[in-house]
This record gives sequence, structure tokens and C-alpha cells, in this order.
Amino acid sequence: MVSDNTLETRVLCEKRHGGLVGRKLSIELSDSEHKLNYLVDAGLRDYPCRAYNAVFLTHHHKDHIRGLNRIPFQDTLTSHVISPMLNSKFSLPGLRINTRKSRGGIRAREHLYLSSGVYLDIFNISKCPVPVYEDAMIEVWGLPVNHDPQFQCVSYLIRNRWTNRIIWVSGDLYKLPKSSLEFLLRHDIALAILELTYFNNNGSGDYHLDLAAASSIISVIKPKAYWFVHFSGKWKGFEHLIKKNVPKPRQVYKF
Repeated sequence: MVSDNTLETRVLCEKRHGGLVGRKLSIELSDSEHKLNYLVDAGLRDYPCRAYNAVFLTHHHKDHIRGLNRIPFQDTLTSHVISPMLNSKFSLPGLRINTRKSRGGIRAREHLYLSSGVYLDIFNISKCPVPVYEDAMIEVWGLPVNHDPQFQCVSYLIRNRWTNRIIWVSGDLYKLPKSSLEFLLRHDIALAILELTYFNNNGSGDYHLDLAAASSIISVIKPKAYWFVHFSGKWKGFEHLIKKNVPKPRQVYKF
């Protein structure tokens, strides 16, 4: 059997509200043929029996990082956790610093690792999208988003290098900066996955998307398909409005 080099995208979640994907979730990308597996965010406590090559964190709220030390990695020497810059107020579970010295006794730069031994690859993002990772299968850019002003928050644009198809995973946000929106408009997006926390924010300043804001983004970037995830319990009674764009359990999107 010849591989078609597609990646399977699925939503992993612990709980659903009336069929809607709850807030404890991860987005998984996998190619079983080449044994390549990736995650966006680490909101679960348990993961499928896979070995992950890279994990991409959108930001450091607890519901997005709580399962980080429970993720099975492919190889602690080559696997990576990709993360925007850390804030002193927020840390990652199991974070440690390893300082190595050169032969001359001069201190080398500090390296950050998780307790699993996996290297933490930190990038700094301000106003413009930046490339953050690439391997034989994927290229990934970090795009700044407006979410919690206390620290850096990003979304990820992921391109399959074999098929040239692209998905965008939004992470938590309430607004897209102009630079990120312009970057998305330069790409043909096969699937957009948006974290749609509330039906209506009512101007609460909660820093999460509601249906009107999410619909506005979709109408501008025009992805071929889109999923809504990360719902709070406040969607009760309004599920019918977005049910067709909520991924079903075990639903897969290939790109």
C-alpha cells in the first residue's frame, strides 16, 4: 500500500457539553504510515498510545498545558515542545533548567527541558508571524493572537509539505491582529479549527471568541472547512446553531 502522505487531524477531548467539544482538549495530527504524530496544546490527562514528535503550545493557561508531563514522546533527544515566550507569572509543569559548560569552563546558554527530558523550544513573537518548526512532514508558523494580555499567545498555521495543504489552529483568542489576518489571507486554508468558548460575550471583556467574532473571522479567511471546539457550559440551549461545524467523536480530517 502506497502512502498518500496525508495527515489525519482529530480532536481529542475529555468531556462534551450536549455533544460539543469541551475545554479540556488537544488537536492531534498523525501519519501512521511514517509514524509521525503531533499535538497542538496539552489539555488532556491521558493520550492515545502514540509517540509524539512535537507538541505546540498556544499559551500557558492551565487547561492548555495540564497534560504536558503525561504525553508519550517519540524520542527525548529529537522530540520538541514548541512554546511562545514564558512569563515569570506562569510556568510549565516539570520545567527544569540544564546548564552546560564548554571545555574552557565558559557557561553555555541555558537549556529548558521538561521532566521527561524533552527539549523546550521557546520562540518570541510580537507583531508578526514567525516560522517555529519544520521537519520532513510539516512546516509550522506561529501567528500572534489577542487573548490574555499577561503573556504571549499564538495560533498555528501548519502546512503538510507533501500535499501542500494547510490547516490553521486558532487557540484561545478574541481578536486577530492585522499581521496575522493578512498572513492567513495569503494562504489557501483547508481546515480552520477555532476555539469558540461562548455564544455571546456581551462585551464582558473575557478575551474569548463568541459566535459573532468567530463567524466574522471565517467569512474573511474563507477556509474550505472549519471546526468549532473548546465550548463552555454556557452554550447550553444554543448547540443547534453550530452543531454542523462541531467535530464528532473520532471524526478525522485529512490534509
